[in-house]
Amino acid sequence: MNEELERTLLSKFPEIFEITEAVPDDFLWGIHCGDGWVPLISAMCQQLQLHVETTGRPQIVAKQIKHKMGILRCVFAGTDDYSNGVINTVIGMSFVTCEMCGNKGVLARGSKGWIRVLCDQCRLANPG
Repeated sequence: MNEELERTLLSKFPEIFEITEAVPDDFLWGIHCGDGWVPLISAMCQQLQLHVETTGRPQIVAKQIKHKMGILRCVFAGTDDYSNGVINTVIGMSFVTCEMCGNKGVLARGSKGWIRVLCDQCRLANPG
């Protein structure tokens, strides 16, 4: 993920990523996926934080967000049935969302063996 996009997510959802004032501005948390999934991750974090704030539940904390076997993999601590449903919905959406640009995509194996969700245009531009 583009560093600027990651920093934007970290600043929007500091509680979820356990960002404190002591963390330097150039800190990166380590979200490993394409830029096209940023809207999915942002919507997920927004719903999770809203759930915490409206229910008084303990803070939900991200432990890992990355691309694995072509789809989004998310690990959080402090989840309940509702928040797991939000997370699973976003993971399901990653099956049909181009990881590079966010358009409609399909899961496929590239010529170098990588499995990714890409739209036709991004697949042609990145055949690996």
